[in-house]
Amino acid sequence: MAAVLAVDLGNSEVKLGLVDGGRVLGVARVPTPTLRSLDTGEDVLEAAPGLRQLVAERPPVALGSVVSWAGARLAALLTELGCTVHPLTSLDAFGLRIDYEHGEPGVDRVAACAEAFSRTGGPLLLVGAGTAIHTNVVSADGVYLGGAIMPGLRLMAESLRAGTDQIRRIDPKRPCRAIGHSTPECVEIGIYYGWIGGALRLIEETRREVGGKPHLWLTGGQSAWLEPHLEGAHADPDLALLGLTRALERSVPPPG
Repeated sequence: MAAVLAVDLGNSEVKLGLVDGGRVLGVARVPTPTLRSLDTGEDVLEAAPGLRQLVAERPPVALGSVVSWAGARLAALLTELGCTVHPLTSLDAFGLRIDYEHGEPGVDRVAACAEAFSRTGGPLLLVGAGTAIHTNVVSADGVYLGGAIMPGLRLMAESLRAGTDQIRRIDPKRPCRAIGHSTPECVEIGIYYGWIGGALRLIEETRREVGGKPHLWLTGGQSAWLEPHLEGAHADPDLALLGLTRALERSVPPPG
């Protein structure tokens, strides 16, 4: 198969990457809520800088979405641009068996795990750090076993602001000290250390439960903040895009 436009549609952001030969050639992004205001294919090209170049050859689209309305809308917009859209779920051609009691795990989680498993095998522990932090475990024989989900940095900040009277909106960042000298700084410090402390404890407990030394993988927008604390971790922000591409290539037979 030629180049594929892989789409990782999350709760806060849509990441669109052109993948060819196992490499991500270019990425465009658009905030997920923005899709509500887009009516035409041209609208989405204007809203996502760089997307026009990525779809110039009308590549097939591997669409993984965890937001139903947004996935349907983006599929329609990309179809209008002449692309053939293939919506994928966590049960589609990823090569992993799913051991999950209720419903399905997010397709982005399974896609990233499948890509990581293809490189190192299992057992593995994959940590995604974005809107939420999620942990995911895959056994040595390729069974997706589940994991845990906790709020990410932005959600923590929004929750604290919503539940108090005098804390204004902040953009979470890595602090340079632990004693703040203003309320905004105190909030930034508390959110960061609550986030990273919770994440590292969750990873520690998951590793203990898995036993042995599972391969550790990191992905997502804030994974770079975790990496210095986790010796030997493999980090790749594009795991979900590559896993979605791999699934499409497995499920769509070659022409002719």
